[in-house]
Amino acid sequence: MTVYNISHFLDQLAEDRELNLTRVKEVFRETIITIAKKTFGRDLEMTVDIDESSGSISVFVVKEVVKKVEFPSKEITLTEAKKYNESAKIRDRINIPMEFEAFGRNAIILTKQILFQKLREAERDAIYTSFEKRVGEIVTGSIRRIESKRILVTLDRTEGILPKREQIPGEYFRQGSVIKAYILAVDQKEGILLSRTHPGFLKGLFESEVPEIKEGIIEIKNIMRIPGVRAKVAVTSNNPRIDPVGACVGVKGSRVQVVVKELAGEKIDVIQWSQDPLVYVSRALSGVKIIKEDIDESTKRIQIVVNDEELPIAIGKNGQNAFLSSKLTGYRIDIISESMDKTTSVANLDGLSPKLKTKLLENGFVSAYDIIFYGVPKLLSIKGIGREIAKKIYEISYDIAKKTKHQPPDGSTEPSSRAQAEGFTEVKS
Repeated sequence: MTVYNISHFLDQLAEDRELNLTRVKEVFRETIITIAKKTFGRDLEMTVDIDESSGSISVFVVKEVVKKVEFPSKEITLTEAKKYNESAKIRDRINIPMEFEAFGRNAIILTKQILFQKLREAERDAIYTSFEKRVGEIVTGSIRRIESKRILVTLDRTEGILPKREQIPGEYFRQGSVIKAYILAVDQKEGILLSRTHPGFLKGLFESEVPEIKEGIIEIKNIMRIPGVRAKVAVTSNNPRIDPVGACVGVKGSRVQVVVKELAGEKIDVIQWSQDPLVYVSRALSGVKIIKEDIDESTKRIQIVVNDEELPIAIGKNGQNAFLSSKLTGYRIDIISESMDKTTSVANLDGLSPKLKTKLLENGFVSAYDIIFYGVPKLLSIKGIGREIAKKIYEISYDIAKKTKHQPPDGSTEPSSRAQAEGFTEVKS
């Protein structure tokens, strides 16, 4: 029997490919068995022994000792068996040494090809396993190729994929450019998926720019984004002496501007989180002053009245400010102006008797918007108001609100652009 010592070869393979030596030896063993079955028959039973201390490798065919051989690939006579093992007896299974020369030149060349193929697969699996542990991290790579539906990014010993849907709208890249991205997922079929629209990307950028976040002094409570357009970040401080907003914005906006630049100019509002929903909503709406409010905790809705001058600020361009604020706080926010509230006063509603108007006012319904906000179920809780009357009150209120400049609060927090709505993303701590 020839014993082949390829310890150095396998050691070098493991080192070059940054693989575990034990795994390399397993791959080698699997390869030898695969080629042997291709060469001598698939029903062949083989074993490959690798001496862990010396690195020597021996190849054997496993056969059963029988009186009469019916299957030569699996059986051997006792006389022949004793040539390899003197103590062999019937029904024993013995290892018969196989010389590599028996494989033939072509089989040996194929062995090398399959070995390297399997090692590449093992290498890829090892890389993917390491990246699976890094999902949620931000990585830096260089753009290898730009395609219509994706960008291929060269990472450490592998390649990441940045799909079109995960790219910030309007961004422009060149081949060879350095790019940062968020590891979204690792899939054996799709590969390492990257994202620049995920809120985790924005969170990671703040963590890299604001040391207080990494140290746990400042906590990011929630993030909402319309990628490439606008984002809102709610932060809080675990140290009363440190202003969370100021720390995230930085001196003269130095910290937040680094993040904005990385996000292709995406406008970022950093606000201080609050347990008080009204305070939280006010801050989220760019700090507008709330004149009047109604809260329905059961439906997580808030109706607010603001100054006429602040209404455009509260709603924002294309409804973005109200939309993101609603998603950030977890409340549906219905916004109306002071003049609209007065115009739709219950006292001025046509079609209702003075007695009914008084009853509504006594129960906190000041304007048509209050009636729309609470709806028919709340009206039915008022003594003396049945379903038909409640329905009539609601319809009258809705009609007058619809005639005002601002639409009734039945979707006022939604952005006007469908694409922006579909691009909305969020993260919670």
